[in-house]
Amino acid sequence: MDLFTLNADVLTIILSLVDPYDAFQLSLTCRAAQAIAVPRFLEAVVFPLPWLCSPNARRSPLAYPELYECFRTYMFAHGSNRLRQLKSLTLAEDAFCIQYGSQHLEPPRYTFTLAAPLADVVRYAVELRKIRIDHSEAIFDAAPQLADAIANLPQLQEICFFGADVSTLELLSRTQSRPRKVELRIIEYSNTIETWWGQYVRGGNRFLSNFTESLEVLSLCGGLDIIEELEPGTVWPAVVELRLARGPTANLQAMSCAFPNLRRLHVECPPAAIVAPIDQWRALDFVLTTHPLPLQYPVRHLKMNWFSLGPYVPTPQHQALVDSTTVMLRNTQPIVLECSACKSTYSCIARNAPSVRFLRITGAPSRHHTEKERQLTNDRADALLTYDFSLLKALPLKGIAIVLQRHRPWREIAHWEQYAHVIATCIPTLEYVGLRQKAKAWAPVDQWDGPEPYVWYHVAERSGRNEPVVEHISASGWSRWTA
Repeated sequence: MDLFTLNADVLTIILSLVDPYDAFQLSLTCRAAQAIAVPRFLEAVVFPLPWLCSPNARRSPLAYPELYECFRTYMFAHGSNRLRQLKSLTLAEDAFCIQYGSQHLEPPRYTFTLAAPLADVVRYAVELRKIRIDHSEAIFDAAPQLADAIANLPQLQEICFFGADVSTLELLSRTQSRPRKVELRIIEYSNTIETWWGQYVRGGNRFLSNFTESLEVLSLCGGLDIIEELEPGTVWPAVVELRLARGPTANLQAMSCAFPNLRRLHVECPPAAIVAPIDQWRALDFVLTTHPLPLQYPVRHLKMNWFSLGPYVPTPQHQALVDSTTVMLRNTQPIVLECSACKSTYSCIARNAPSVRFLRITGAPSRHHTEKERQLTNDRADALLTYDFSLLKALPLKGIAIVLQRHRPWREIAHWEQYAHVIATCIPTLEYVGLRQKAKAWAPVDQWDGPEPYVWYHVAERSGRNEPVVEHISASGWSRWTA
């Protein structure tokens, strides 16, 4: 059967499942293949692209002039047709690396002027929707014509600049597109006394002031003072998701004034030491935070991404952590809550968040054992789980998802149905228990969206003495339930 007799929609689906390089190879076989395969591999171009080098060029993952000159020639070979196929362009970390450095002796070497030929491509790629550039500040300083070309693009929807500073901010301030999503990583500087992010100064630079009506998602890594420094009175009413990372503190009061209509908030740094309660964020749906936040209104899904409250230690720092966690739980009253395995945390949740219906826990049980203690009997393992999860019996939980420790006996799937039975016995209202192993043994906080699936168990019934009958849910049965 001839591949190209298939329906065009079917061919498009098939090509969407193959690697862009395979689509490129297919496009070289015949004209019919070229017509359907070129849009696939040009849809999202990621540099470096050693397979676009000319036959005489040195084929290497490192950057060479032939790579970018040949790419420009290729893109202009059929008028503007290929240029219009380009929807996403990524200049990755090593796109302009000419010599890899060693881990400790010398840094890698880059030649950012190699980006100059890409300016012509970007200038005419009017359908470009997404652009992602590592070392953006160095590239725009070395190839300002590329910055000019990006500024004149009409339809960018997503902009990601890593290694950004003043030149990058200047480009953004004159960008004609009105993107929905912006991700910035500001350059970190340091001397013997202090560390700071960016060389921007108040009154000398602007920050996304031309995106106030379009911007919906902002991710800011470093430079967390940029709002109060450059745009103290500017408001982005359409922003519904905000991510803040890498900084000594974040002024959440300033952030809440600038982004009053948030639905999703990610904060991976502590809030400012003295901060008033946040009154603006009244419609938050999801919050991920590495420190307790002074939120005042309910949050449906709360992820407390700090290790634990730990054992009681009579220090001001420990008491402040417990008190601020207590206040946050009382104010947010989450329905879905994620946390690390910790008995103090369980008790805090049970006392202050009766709203929780679904709980996700990583690293259970809370006690970590020495190598000698890891040869646990079944009775001892059940007792440890009972000791932990009995602290949650007052919560009206419907479901619990647990990431177990990676060593024995917790990693042995044959015991998991018994563990689900023990947990369901501890929590009378529980209907579903999900178990899986920790992705990495050393990671203190597991990633919930990791690759390993949960094994789910359903409490089919309970006897008069609250003795649960636990059944394993097959993949198909779980799919029907979640649907």
